Amino acid sequence: MMKKFIKLTMCIFLILGFSSFSYSKIIIVPIDYPTLGIPENLNPGDIVFVLPGTYYHPMLSFNWSYPHPPLKLIGTHAENTIIDGNGYPHGFGLPNNMIISGFTITNTGWLELSQDFAFNITISGNIFADTSDRGIFLVGASKIQILNNIFKNQIFGSGFGIDVIMSSDVEIKNNLAYNNLHAMEIGDSSNCSVVYNTFCFSQQTCVGIPASNNLNIAHNIVTHAGPGACGFIVFDSDVIFLNNDVWNPQDYNSTPFCGDIVEPPTNNFSLDPEFIDPENEDFRLKESSPCKTAGPDGGEIGAYGNGGTPGVGIKLPLLQQMEIIFKVMNYLPEENFKKPQYKRVMINHFEIIERNLQRAESPKGSRGSYQSSLNIVKNTILHKTDGCKTSGNPDENDWITDCKAQEWIYSLLLNLIETLEKKLQ
Repeated sequence: MMKKFIKLTMCIFLILGFSSFSYSKIIIVPIDYPTLGIPENLNPGDIVFVLPGTYYHPMLSFNWSYPHPPLKLIGTHAENTIIDGNGYPHGFGLPNNMIISGFTITNTGWLELSQDFAFNITISGNIFADTSDRGIFLVGASKIQILNNIFKNQIFGSGFGIDVIMSSDVEIKNNLAYNNLHAMEIGDSSNCSVVYNTFCFSQQTCVGIPASNNLNIAHNIVTHAGPGACGFIVFDSDVIFLNNDVWNPQDYNSTPFCGDIVEPPTNNFSLDPEFIDPENEDFRLKESSPCKTAGPDGGEIGAYGNGGTPGVGIKLPLLQQMEIIFKVMNYLPEENFKKPQYKRVMINHFEIIERNLQRAESPKGSRGSYQSSLNIVKNTILHKTDGCKTSGNPDENDWITDCKAQEWIYSLLLNLIETLEKKLQ
């Protein structure tokens, strides 16, 4: 009798446990919810997925206060999923325990994490461009990750790409900052890690570090500080500099290190990093770059080192991506297709892909099922959705004839392709 009771109790626990905690609900904006104001009834791990488009918000509005379960706010692609602050001069904040990824954030003051709303937040794979003061502003924050973002054209107000004040346990990794007044400031802060970033073409000093302690700054490229300015300016701080390339052309008359640092720290160097095409915003490294093999074990340093992908957002697991694709396909009216039956045929292709992925991700799955899925996406579906992307209008091969609907599906297919190709590496 006792054994039956224990088994029954375990079954109830498993049923309740999995129904309450294991399944991540996916809310799609603008299909399920019209704006970026997030509904209250979210559970741990739920995802708010935002389709391509421009969303005009003076402030992101969240209908809860601390504490709240973790949440993922994921844009499809940073290049075409845009949060426009509509000229709001101050900026907006995020709740604790959150991931935000895959957006361009522009035309606002800054993304601010301060005081009660500044704990356990990941900001990854976004583009901060043309804000009116700075990109990210941390005040009194802790346990923050700033990963794989691009900061550009912050030239007004304070003009920092990243501004960290009175904060701790901040990881800043694989970010690219260029054409800002300053790339970054870390002031009155502690226990921060700044690794594998590229900070370049600042109009003034690239990086300022006043009154901070226990900072680890390693494997970064800091170059082209403003004329007569500094790569790093350090005051009253405890910093370990390791293996950074801090360089400026001679005609800039700039200094790699200044402030309290009289002599450049050892174990750093000063050589032209040799970007591929900085005039056209390509800051990847030429094969001849001294930074290409300067990292640990002969790896690359800077924003693209150690697996860095600046401006590329988080990709959801494959089966969650398929859930989003089916939801979008079912939402699109038949009028968006060249012929009504094309919608059904395209859904059939996606159903085959989903079955392949279910097999691939089963305990006995094989790479062949991933490859079969990739072949269908690239050879059967993609070219039926790309006319608006390649020429600005649907072409004769397109099954989807509405450009907005095309952009949604085409962008989701690109995510699927990228994830599948990584599985096959």
